[in-house]
Amino acid sequence: MLVQTRLPRHEVLAAAVAGNPSLLDDQALRRELALPPAAALALVKGDGADAFAATLVEAEVADLGDGRWLVRAADHQALCDALARTPRPAGRVQITVDPTDI
Repeated sequence: MLVQTRLPRHEVLAAAVAGNPSLLDDQALRRELALPPAAALALVKGDGADAFAATLVEAEVADLGDGRWLVRAADHQALCDALARTPRPAGRVQITVDPTDI
């Protein structure tokens, strides 16, 4: 593998060179990036996704730029509560909690 980087001592490269992914502190990185299981995520898409995201409160909403929206909350209870309290738009909305393809 050939890697071009400005951070040759980065922990990801060290783990790759050692062939040992357990060298990474994945949980700390997930907390820093607010990714599951340190936070809860949902992916919202569909014809009504824009309208749904515009009215969503009590959670962080990010436009992924291709008609999809990423919703982030501190935990699954807060995420589900925010999604449940949001009025449904006229268009179809698909909500995927803990998506694997962001």
